[in-house]
Amino acid sequence: MEKSLEELMKKMSASIQDAEPHSGSFPLIVFGQGLYYESPLTNLVLCEYLASHGYVVFTVGHPYWEPFYFDAEGNVIPYDGSDEYYKEIWRELDDPGRSNLQDRTLRAPSEEARLALHREINDSFPVSTNDLRVRSEDIRFVIDELERMNGGDGFLAGQLDLEQIGVMGFSKGGATAVQFCVTDPACKAVINLDGFMYADVVDHDLAQPFMLMSSDWEDGFTERTITSLFYDRAQDSAYRVFINGAKHANFGDVSLFAGLLKATGDLGPISGARCVEIQDAYISAFFDRHLKGRSSALLDGPSPDYPEVVFRSRHP
Repeated sequence: MEKSLEELMKKMSASIQDAEPHSGSFPLIVFGQGLYYESPLTNLVLCEYLASHGYVVFTVGHPYWEPFYFDAEGNVIPYDGSDEYYKEIWRELDDPGRSNLQDRTLRAPSEEARLALHREINDSFPVSTNDLRVRSEDIRFVIDELERMNGGDGFLAGQLDLEQIGVMGFSKGGATAVQFCVTDPACKAVINLDGFMYADVVDHDLAQPFMLMSSDWEDGFTERTITSLFYDRAQDSAYRVFINGAKHANFGDVSLFAGLLKATGDLGPISGARCVEIQDAYISAFFDRHLKGRSSALLDGPSPDYPEVVFRSRHP
């Protein structure tokens, strides 16, 4: 019988259910899942790596996207995708005009042209654009609940340093992370893993340290495509990390299961384990610098240890 991704990841996971937490107070990282790989386990390896380096990591499941969610009493609520809100979002996401607009935006020759196209996406696809705001509110809800738990007497009591909150995500989860951080000052650092950005970041620049990690989607890098509108406009430190040989799906744990996905072209030629190693290194260096105040030579310039990476940074 074919095993599900969840079964495979549980088998290879280093996590221990109901483990006692270490003593101390740790920075919090909230992780948002992607659109096509929506599951709390799709970036388990990365989350475990961050947890092993002194962070408390929570992944957020969003109603209308997960196959089930829990109500306030802890009961499982199955979701079958029949809700009209969900259907309308997918009508917009499947509109061929959307992908055309996104491609034109990424290749636009000037900041003015890019801004105009980003605003056209927001205006032309209002339901899916507003869904980023809904997902951002889900993150706010999770943080509010964690603040309550941190101040209580349960297993998380006093475990969270809520002055140091990082938010990150993959694909639409990355766009959601940016949406949250552009509207909520609780966010102290944000990473977007290969997610196309829209909604409120179009008109409100990020004030927090920001990393945009991208796949090799261009037919050759130029300075224009390496940088980006939101990288250029960031008010704090900003980092661009391109991974040569990676495609969009490589930013999830499916990168480790080459097989059919590589044969169908969903994964790039880079080794899945190598791609995960690169992500672990740069992401942990970013959060170590901006949530823990630790220096990292990896963020100072291109590294000979990672020749697959095209790296840029800028600082105010």
